[in-house]
Amino acid sequence: MKKTALIFHNEILTTISRVSFWVGALGIPLLGYALLGIGALLTNGHNTGLAEKVTSVIRAPAQSLRIGLVDEPGLVRIPETPPPPYEIIPYASEAEARQALADGQIDAYAFIPADYLASGKARYVQKKFTLDENSNPYEYLNWLLLSGLLKDPREAQVVLHPLGIRETISLSEAPQADIEENAWSYFVPYILGLVFYMVTLGTSTTMLNSMEREKGNRVLETLMTSATPLQILTGKILALGTVGLFQAVLWFGSTFVLVTLGARTLPAFLGDIRLPPGLLWWSLLLFLLGFFFNTSIMSAAGALADSAREASQVSMIVILPAIVPIMFNTVIIDSPHSTLALALSFLPPTAPMTLVMRMAATIIPWWQPVLAALLLLLSDYLLLRAVAGIFQGQTLLAGGKVSLRRLALALSGRE
Repeated sequence: MKKTALIFHNEILTTISRVSFWVGALGIPLLGYALLGIGALLTNGHNTGLAEKVTSVIRAPAQSLRIGLVDEPGLVRIPETPPPPYEIIPYASEAEARQALADGQIDAYAFIPADYLASGKARYVQKKFTLDENSNPYEYLNWLLLSGLLKDPREAQVVLHPLGIRETISLSEAPQADIEENAWSYFVPYILGLVFYMVTLGTSTTMLNSMEREKGNRVLETLMTSATPLQILTGKILALGTVGLFQAVLWFGSTFVLVTLGARTLPAFLGDIRLPPGLLWWSLLLFLLGFFFNTSIMSAAGALADSAREASQVSMIVILPAIVPIMFNTVIIDSPHSTLALALSFLPPTAPMTLVMRMAATIIPWWQPVLAALLLLLSDYLLLRAVAGIFQGQTLLAGGKVSLRRLALALSGRE
């Protein structure tokens, strides 16, 4: 126990003495507080107009788009009131409109041929693709043409949008992220999942780097003359778990504080964002369980490899399942009770991050995180026992060419 405590103490001192650790632990939370402070300054004490102010800072000044129109059958009538949102320029032929587009005189044009009523075919040409709705007059031109056909602009609007203003109502008893009404209700669970990924795998990778560094400078050989491999493994995992928990408290705690302060300081911009009170404690518990799972695999890779490059190649493949929740974040957040979200919640590699994202998006039954935590705990126990078998003196000192096959054999006790 005394030797394990010494290894624990040395590993903590080695980790916290690095400047990179403190930059990572404090840098992201401080950046979040700085951004919140900038947002508060932009409002000048008011909660309205922040979105417009931010947009005016990061976007170029809006310019009026010039749209060419070739209307051979004379169907379109440009309204005088209200004035059109675009500058409509008529042309006698499509050749003239195309040349004007090439010369940069217009940004797009619409061509309505003389046989449009018989063929139903028209053409719209735009200079460049854009995702900005204000820079895409396609729908407005559709409304203009339909207004000319129906002789009534209001009927044209009804035909284009027969359901009028869409209102989505969830019949679920558990509230969930309303992405259309408030985009932040999507980004908050996503950011929490990303924070979880960075903290868990970043701390787990520290274990791999520590193993390879001590094998390279032969410190590990010195340690093994006075301590058993199991004592070395226990001391390192407990030390890095403590350091990782400290960083997780900083990051998750700051996320919750920033969301709470942001909802109070900038309600017009962030909307009504609320996180369940128990999510912080579940995040920390799931972090620890996920940390032990990933660290065990990293330890096994570090024990088998004789270079950091070989171990990192295998570890990157091993931790790929942890990225799956990020890949399917839209499904998990928008449909937190779907079959895919439930399946990822009970698989040990993906369970911690998936549960954090689901709990931030909606309210889930209590038995789901409890069952997932128990499965993770069992997986950690079995995996730690398997890794302890790998930590034999001969294996640690011999190293060798590491591969997924060799790693699987070693964990199963057949190496």
